[in-house]
Amino acid sequence: VEVAAGAAREGRILLTLDIEFADLRQHPPGSHPGIVLFRPASFGPLSVNRFVERFVRSTDLSVLSQCVAVVEPHGVRVRKPE
Repeated sequence: VEVAAGAAREGRILLTLDIEFADLRQHPPGSHPGIVLFRPASFGPLSVNRFVERFVRSTDLSVLSQCVAVVEPHGVRVRKPE
């Protein structure tokens, strides 16, 4: 909760592995600067780092502003504000 509040105060998109941030009842799209939940195939540190880095380098994160995005090995699901 403190991490999400800090990101919101600073207007920053939150990048996380914590599945609780994908709960749309607690964090509905439009109520925060954005949340990107990473769900890599492997949770080893090097695998996670490569997975996140590949996504961040290949994506314009500004299009995820105020959205909740779930990034998986086979694709990305995005919930936008209404």
